Amino acid sequence: MVQMQEKRLQVGKWEWFYREAEPFNGTDKPPVILLHGLPAQSYSWREVLPALASQGMRAIAPDWLGFGFSAKPDRREFRYTADAFVQALAEWIDQLEIERLSLVVQGFVGSSGLLYALRYPEKIERLAILNAPLSPEARIPWRIKQLGLPLMGEMMTQDPLLVDRTLEGGGKYQVADKDLDVYRAPFLKASAWLTGSHGSLMPQIICVG
Repeated sequence: MVQMQEKRLQVGKWEWFYREAEPFNGTDKPPVILLHGLPAQSYSWREVLPALASQGMRAIAPDWLGFGFSAKPDRREFRYTADAFVQALAEWIDQLEIERLSLVVQGFVGSSGLLYALRYPEKIERLAILNAPLSPEARIPWRIKQLGLPLMGEMMTQDPLLVDRTLEGGGKYQVADKDLDVYRAPFLKASAWLTGSHGSLMPQIICVG
């Protein structure tokens, strides 16, 4: 069974956390990069990464900046806009020295990967779109949009149970407690940061259109 590894990579000022699975015998196929949505992290792809590697593909899934276990820059240094995410993603991919790739994008924030594909078409071997907005005009659901409201949004995003409600609210399934613990961990660790002078992280991220 192919094992998934947890790795970190310093790109400029920010450290990226990512998960990766590689085939045992190497490969000449372009790697697959999988981008998560809101409010998830690369852990969402934990079953997919080894499955792709077992089919002879290097599979990599990062935590977006501001998410999971990647760096959470102050908004004065990182704008949390679609352009900022695309630029950061491009720099991370360049740091990995990946010349061509297949890209999987999922959900809100993951849709910034679509913009990356549009701006760097020469990099894209294949593109898979999973439940992601196709244009900046896409209407954000109220459940997510309210997280961007002043004060209310900041209070809501400091609640670790937000992860439970959002993940389980997106489908008719229950997320196991052991998995929810992984999704909750960055929120618990960042609680002091969120309540400090930096303000709430989530409202900035969701307004990427």
